[in-house]
Amino acid sequence: MTRRITFMALAAVTLLSGCQATPETPAVAGKGGEYIETMVDAESADDASAYEAPESLEYELDHEIQGVRTHVRVSADVLVPEASVSVATVSPADISFDAVRELLNAVGSDRPLYDMDTCAVVEFKSDIQRQIDSCEQEMAAAQAEGADTSFYTDMLSQLYQAQAAAPDSVEDANAMLASGQLQPITVLTGGGLMSTPDEATAVTNDRIEPFELTAENYDDKYYHLILGMGTAQTATLTLNARYDSDMPQIMEYTDTSATVAPMYTSDLNIMDGFPLSLEDAVSSAETAARSIDPGLRYYDAAAVIDGLRAAEDNETVPIGYQLFFTRDYNGVQATYAVPGGAPDGGGPSDAVYSEDYPQEALMIVVTEKGIFSVSYSAPQTVSAVETENASLLPFEEVKRIFDQNIVLTRSSGDLYIRIDHVRLGMMRIAQPNSQDFLVVPVWDFIGGSITESEFTEHSDEDYWNMIPDNPNVSYLTVNAINGAVISRSLGY
Repeated sequence: MTRRITFMALAAVTLLSGCQATPETPAVAGKGGEYIETMVDAESADDASAYEAPESLEYELDHEIQGVRTHVRVSADVLVPEASVSVATVSPADISFDAVRELLNAVGSDRPLYDMDTCAVVEFKSDIQRQIDSCEQEMAAAQAEGADTSFYTDMLSQLYQAQAAAPDSVEDANAMLASGQLQPITVLTGGGLMSTPDEATAVTNDRIEPFELTAENYDDKYYHLILGMGTAQTATLTLNARYDSDMPQIMEYTDTSATVAPMYTSDLNIMDGFPLSLEDAVSSAETAARSIDPGLRYYDAAAVIDGLRAAEDNETVPIGYQLFFTRDYNGVQATYAVPGGAPDGGGPSDAVYSEDYPQEALMIVVTEKGIFSVSYSAPQTVSAVETENASLLPFEEVKRIFDQNIVLTRSSGDLYIRIDHVRLGMMRIAQPNSQDFLVVPVWDFIGGSITESEFTEHSDEDYWNMIPDNPNVSYLTVNAINGAVISRSLGY
């Protein structure tokens, strides 16, 4: 839970929460050419005072560099946790088999699993039906606009012919593969996204067999699994359980039976009247989150709309909630945020930092029908608490750092940035020459932005009104201990 602490005098250097004691020795997190010093458990002082921060901020900034203007409008609540903030050392952790098993239980473990590396890839009637549904939606939109629909008519004719010849079940598919009636789809693998065609390997399996994921084999490789192949309950599970420097741990489940393309917005008002309440969605997702890791807590929510309808009919059709979960550090949660294009602090060219590694996060999309998708990446474990009461910069200094840096945001045209809220939370940062990480308190300035169009002229106020409600986009992240600007894309 967060609270908004009333602004008093910013001149005094004070600390979070009225019950937090002032450390005698502040924890120092270096950046740039410095090493990050060892964090220490500080002795508590007798005189504790509340961390002073404004309840809200209201002001504007304008800056111009080489003819390109940056406009910043801050109309933000300032969110401060009630607990004292700590500094911890964390290490990457493997995804456990229990977490995988509990996820499968949460989304329907009665469906068989199929390993895409060892099974033939074919199109079932249900797969083609989803293509038909999508084509019919596009044709209806074209008809409504009076456009020529012959392309869609021809496409539907081909799809119906393909559907008539397609297998309906795994048993049908295997019989057709064995008799030669059906040719499996060739899959190119190997080499990764940066590979050349010569490095790719053509894989064509000729049979579909169920696959049992066990505690002995679940972490053998990077898995891409199908749940309920050939039924209306088709879903995929992507799993990479063990940490390595090339690919972070990830566990992703997605229901692929629905003909929707989810889009997300922070405007929860569009969910008014939706049959599923946010409270019920959170309750459903929390059960799955606890089974994955009890140290993860509900953080925030976004609305999910049907992107296909939005693109075709310009219609906002809510389909559910995207719920964010982050790790709790002694009562203060890690902030879930994605970089918003602000200038990042970068790092020294002579320092050896850890490999690129995403922030730990769990995202669960819940619809009326239940869990639609789950994405869990980069789990970690706390190996040491370096200090329980970190000494923080005055908020006045943090605001000064934001004002100086936000106007340096790079853009191809005039840029409009709106900051909706400012949050003090935790973030994992890389250490030089170490596979371990530090979790430190940071300030995030979160909101939305839009760049001036080259083709259409609008007034300044039009651009402000056109800024999309994207969830959890941070335009500047500031180390709350030493004021260093942290790159959310690089992690330091």
